[in-house]
Amino acid sequence: MGEKQVGESGRRFAVIGDPIAHSLSPELHAAAYRALGIEGASYERIHVPRGEFAKFVHETLPTLDGVSVTMPHKAHAHDLAVAHGPHAELGIANTLIPLGSGHSRRYAAFNTDIAGITGALAAAGIRALESATLLGSGATALSLATALCESGCTRFTLLARSREKLAVLEGLLARYGAQVHIGEWERPELSFHSDIVASALARDGAEAFAERVFHKMHDVARVPSAFFDALYFPDPTPLTRIRDAFCRERAVHEKPAFATGAHMLAHQAARQVELMCGVEHAPAEVMYEAVFGQEL
Repeated sequence: MGEKQVGESGRRFAVIGDPIAHSLSPELHAAAYRALGIEGASYERIHVPRGEFAKFVHETLPTLDGVSVTMPHKAHAHDLAVAHGPHAELGIANTLIPLGSGHSRRYAAFNTDIAGITGALAAAGIRALESATLLGSGATALSLATALCESGCTRFTLLARSREKLAVLEGLLARYGAQVHIGEWERPELSFHSDIVASALARDGAEAFAERVFHKMHDVARVPSAFFDALYFPDPTPLTRIRDAFCRERAVHEKPAFATGAHMLAHQAARQVELMCGVEHAPAEVMYEAVFGQEL
């Protein structure tokens, strides 16, 4: 990796995206540095507008010792790299680590979202899944589908506003040998038959989905045993509100298990700290508690 080692002063890290002001990554990484005794490291938000990734690579990336990458730049980050971690076939990356230094510097790309999702599901006690209803079709949906397949899911119902955008996701699931059914976005009440409803929708899409479900709540035949929502704001998220409404309407004695984007964020950030700082174990639990004020 780069020449600087853990504990050496002047290490500069950042998270990029558009938008980026809402990101909690700086707080999570700072909590890890404190817990691990890493001094002299900084981690900041950098707004890189859509279409300006190349400008960022030329002007700013050489000054950084590691970068967390959010939307809409994950595919560009993957394409920039000369080396890749596991799941490179997805064509997306959320972490860039420098290789070498100076004019010869190149980058390795990693996807820690899958580790984040797997960690979030495990922390919430969500196991033994066979079927999933997956909402969304973007980069996060690809990571979510991969994590669910590797957790044992073999049957998927897919919902997205655009049927055409599901083609890449269908291809991924086919490579895992999963059975795939395309649900009706206009009739989401028909898609709650799975063990888990897992959302990779952005906020607007999630709100639209929730509104449709609330109007058809009485037509939902079964309450899933688990939920996952990649969002962590607003709190409660749209899928959290759906889960809570089911519990009220159906007098559910035991709430379905729920993993949130906050849990995912803490676990994927911990893996990023390990990659960026060269440590064996970053404390996801400590990071989560420092930022969200409760135990993971």
